[in-house]
Amino acid sequence: KHEIWIGQLLPCDICGGEMGLGSFTNCFGQTAERFECPDCGNVRDFELVRVERRIRRESRKTAEKAAD
Repeated sequence: KHEIWIGQLLPCDICGGEMGLGSFTNCFGQTAERFECPDCGNVRDFELVRVERRIRRESRKTAEKAAD
């Protein structure tokens, strides 16, 4: 449960606050998820963050294998 909850948070790269996962409806009526910072209003696309996290995980695994 904690891993899921932590996955719904993201440090804000502008103010250092804590961004939470939320959803919004765009002008075409589609619902999408995004990370929103309540302190400064910064917004990051959920899919983009997901890709960035996957790349980081893969690079960590590669570094660990190289260290062995």
